[in-house]
Amino acid sequence: MGTAQIPSVREMWELSVPEMAFEYQPLLSTLLAVAAAHRARLVPHEAEELRRVQGGFIAQAVGGHRAETAKLVVSSPGAGVTETLCMNAILISLYTLACRMDGGAGGGGEYEPPNLWLNMARGVRTVVSLVYYRLVEERARIAPLLVARPVVHRGDVEVQDGGPKGRSGELRFLVDMFPGSDEEEEVMEVYVQCVGYLEGLLMAVRMGESGYDIRKRFSSFPSMVPGEFLGLVSERMPRALVILAYLFALVKGAEGVWWLRGIPEMEVRGIESILPDMWRGVMRWPVGVVMGVVGVNDEVLL
Repeated sequence: MGTAQIPSVREMWELSVPEMAFEYQPLLSTLLAVAAAHRARLVPHEAEELRRVQGGFIAQAVGGHRAETAKLVVSSPGAGVTETLCMNAILISLYTLACRMDGGAGGGGEYEPPNLWLNMARGVRTVVSLVYYRLVEERARIAPLLVARPVVHRGDVEVQDGGPKGRSGELRFLVDMFPGSDEEEEVMEVYVQCVGYLEGLLMAVRMGESGYDIRKRFSSFPSMVPGEFLGLVSERMPRALVILAYLFALVKGAEGVWWLRGIPEMEVRGIESILPDMWRGVMRWPVGVVMGVVGVNDEVLL
């Protein structure tokens, strides 16, 4: 969190967020849960006890967050949405992803897709977009994060379809392969938009964007793509799972923060383990990337 290249964003994480936590109990509970999860990674022999601690804190955090969001006035979009509520949504999303390493991906059993993280991450933009301009104009304490490029929380930011002309990007094959798979046109259009986002992320990685920027693009995927995609992942539709695997592979080079470290490989290998055999070939590139035997600058080959 504190690895941002922009001084104002780093200052926000180091000073403003702790300050806000003492003004908003759910955010304080979330911050304590995140801190406990971080220490569990640093001190493995304390992990079991810390998991119980963080479980109590996150239960308080989510309960408080739900109570606050339930109060939002539906007839007046943005009414009651505060900077502290927005920050809490962001941190809860981060926490749900970090906890995937603690058995959230299925533990010793069959792999489970990151449905909770996808839904929590999508909820961030839903909340923030209601008050984006107000928070920026008021120079709210979280404004540095909102305006830092790449801008993803503004409500009018949309996914661009496919590659340079919308249909011919390097990852377009993720949409075109297995054309007789009985997927409706509306579903295929969802996949086109998802692959369009991956094309932008692939370009950003290859252009050498900072790890912070890549992580921001990665974390924003669930909120930037059509909501139907989350349902397709929940249903374990193979094409959706493969697209998700490519997303995690593309963030592999930016996993140098505690809450993401190890997750790209775990998710990609997990997805591979539950795919039908006919889809295994398309997984060679993401598996190679997370295993360190294929570079992201290498051409994506089937």
